[in-house]
Amino acid sequence: ITDNQIKGKGRNGNSWFMAPSKGLAMSIILNQKYTIEEAELIPIAVGVSIAKAIENRGAKPQLKWPNDIYLGGKKWIGLLVDVVHGMSHQIIVAGLGCNICSEIADQIETAVGLSSQSIVFDKNTLAQMLMQACLDASDHCQTEGFDTLVSRYDQYHLFHEQTISYRYQNRTCHAVVHGVSPRGFLLVRDGDQDLILRVEQVSHVRLVQSDREFPVCLSSEAC
Repeated sequence: ITDNQIKGKGRNGNSWFMAPSKGLAMSIILNQKYTIEEAELIPIAVGVSIAKAIENRGAKPQLKWPNDIYLGGKKWIGLLVDVVHGMSHQIIVAGLGCNICSEIADQIETAVGLSSQSIVFDKNTLAQMLMQACLDASDHCQTEGFDTLVSRYDQYHLFHEQTISYRYQNRTCHAVVHGVSPRGFLLVRDGDQDLILRVEQVSHVRLVQSDREFPVCLSSEAC
């Protein structure tokens, strides 16, 4: 755990920025005997568990696929889950970067601090809440069904039934989101074709105005 992260890791080689003493960064090791299928569910499950925990404190969180948690339409937590394949089982390392102070918005327009939501947390309590959420997510993946998790994710999903743009093989594509799969893939419809978007294949996933018209960009390779 630290409140001054120097080289935060993000998707696609991006960096995670956190102002010194204005946030909380932590890595949580979940050393259980996960199957490959259970390990793939962890990123979804962790996001849902954190969203539920902060919702119980009076906030209205949203999940931005694949790995961000939003408050008030801005990024609050960046989440990056690594699966380490061991000889006998999978080990999960959940990395979280969390903005606490609302001053972060003065430095990054798209970010928000927890204090802007009128929710008071000391860092120890917040760290305990995030760790417990990760443990709850781990338990869910090992004891409950996939369908329950997916339906819970859709309740918080920023993209659910919305039009998005994304980058795939140096092209900008547009599609309507229908949900997430049990393996954490984004289910979309592009024109008359259903596609499955994988985290490692797409980037720059953004909401767009649903009343605009876009050229159809179909790609069987994205499935």
